[in-house]
Order: sequence, then C-alpha cells, then structure tokens
Amino acid sequence: MDSARRFLVATLNAAGNWQPELALIRALVQRGHTVRVLADADLAAQITEAGATYCPYQAVAPRDGTIRHDTQRESELDRVLRVIYLNPKYSDDLLAAVARETPDVLLVDSLLMTAAAAAESPD
Repeated sequence: MDSARRFLVATLNAAGNWQPELALIRALVQRGHTVRVLADADLAAQITEAGATYCPYQAVAPRDGTIRHDTQRESELDRVLRVIYLNPKYSDDLLAAVARETPDVLLVDSLLMTAAAAAESPD
C-alpha cells in the first residue's frame, strides 16, 4: 500500500445500503486506512467492531424507523423525501465533520442527496 488515507463515510441505517458499506469499511480498516463513520446511533456497535470510529450525527434528529402509510397526514414517500433524501441537516453534519476531520476521501451514501451535494461543493 502506498500510504494510508483518512476516510470519512456518511451513511444511515436504511434500505440495503448498510451491509455493503460495512464490508467496505472493514476492508479499508484492514488495509490500514483510518475510517470515521458519520451514522445513526444504532450502527455504532457495528462500526466500532469493524475497527472504524463512530461519529454521531449532531444536527440530524434520530429516526424511529417506523413505516407510515398514506392513511397518515403525510405519505411515506413524502416523509422519506423530507426526512432523508432532502434533509439539509445531513449536509450540515457532513460539512462540520469534514471541517473537524479533514479527510482525504469522502464516501456518502446515495440516499443522502443533500450530503452528496455538499460533498461536491467547492467550499
């Protein structure tokens, strides 16, 4: 390996993305990289067991994981768009973590659209 890198991963416990991301985190740690993972609290144990450092979200409110249906005031799709995909708090937390950690590489879960957009910003 040329040199170890500092990785910052932004993720969440949703859909089927977490298991492949966890495998990638393990592989990066095994190759000698430093990996910090910005994630939901329910993933903390798995992150530390993989050898990475867990970093909790600060601005993002914890989610309860409950699926709600259209019988509620807001449809499930509308809620997921608002709470996950388009939630600006994920970008706030990512940018704060980047300023703190100064990673060499960012990996952002595809569900976190605002965080991905923030990761591409020039500032």
